[in-house]
Amino acid sequence: MINGNFTEKENVKQGISNKYALCLVDVKNLGTRTFSYIIPNHLKESIAIGQAVLVPFGHRKQNIIAFVTGFSNYLEEGIKAKEINKIIDRRSVFSLDYLKFLDWIANYYCCDINAVIQAAIPMKFLKENSGKTQKEKTEKYIILKTKENANKRQLDILNSLEKYGETKLIDFEKEVKTTRATILKMQEAGFIDILDKSVYRDPLCVFKDVQKDVFPTLSDEQQEVFDKISEKIDNKHHYPILLNGVTGSGKTEIYFRAIKKVLDEGRNVLFLAPEIALASQLTLRLIKRFNQDEIAIWHSSISEGEKYDVWNKIRENKIRIIIGARSAIFAPLNNIGLVIIDEEHENTYKQTSPAPRYDARLSAEKICEIHNASLIKGSPFFLSV
Repeated sequence: MINGNFTEKENVKQGISNKYALCLVDVKNLGTRTFSYIIPNHLKESIAIGQAVLVPFGHRKQNIIAFVTGFSNYLEEGIKAKEINKIIDRRSVFSLDYLKFLDWIANYYCCDINAVIQAAIPMKFLKENSGKTQKEKTEKYIILKTKENANKRQLDILNSLEKYGETKLIDFEKEVKTTRATILKMQEAGFIDILDKSVYRDPLCVFKDVQKDVFPTLSDEQQEVFDKISEKIDNKHHYPILLNGVTGSGKTEIYFRAIKKVLDEGRNVLFLAPEIALASQLTLRLIKRFNQDEIAIWHSSISEGEKYDVWNKIRENKIRIIIGARSAIFAPLNNIGLVIIDEEHENTYKQTSPAPRYDARLSAEKICEIHNASLIKGSPFFLSV
């Protein structure tokens, strides 16, 4: 399914130099297949691997969503290709490395690639008919334009707004004890502006006031273990690093030191836990040590809106650490330097239903192979590091 071996920066060049884009589509009664579409001249400089595009399909030329998976200059004899209609979002839905991983999941676990994509990407936020992504959540903010010619009551409101600066409208109304009707009249008179601003639906907002902790001094035994792990990370060790330790033995502190090491090197971290409850506990501990704005949680219990916003933030490379249960293996994190699987002996890392049916532990090994990353597996049933 993947055509060529090139970097993200080379994707556009491939679009410029080739006539056709290979597009992955999911069509009823046909399953998921790749079709060639002509790249219109006006899209050649912007089309890239991983983008969602709108393409015609069938005799009625119904528009459907497809994903660009590669490029070519040739068609089999007798095939008449249609043109891509538009690029839905110029940001790629997935990177080439991510596409390789999804393709491997589909092939290794013998499932339809569309089932893998639907498990990985919030597909319900892509509307086939309009070709638009679901609107982000927005809230109204108010800003001051002028105080000239305001009456006394209006001036009181405007002076308060000047003090607060740009602020959330609903909070400002409560603070100055005014109504929406009054605010709208002031907007009509030109005293203020009301703006719609995107709001990040953050599942970690409950931890916003958490106090930070310092890194404690490791025990001699912990330090010895961490030094061994650190050396293997430096050497881009491809085989799983097995960390032995029962609950309360100090494994988590070693995890955190390894995370810090990888973050300091400019790479990102995927941290898997066997249960959602344990993932939440680990999230709190991570927030106490690392920058909360760069941490995201990914599991089946966060809302669809939250997952969509987290997904977008990952795409924008604003997330450095993903923590979650087995489904977090599908989070589209780039530049991965370390994957941690805590309590790796637990059977909950296996997805048995619905499709795709996969083992997150084995899938993590593939991610590490693709990203040239290290893998730490923690369990009380290992004998040594």
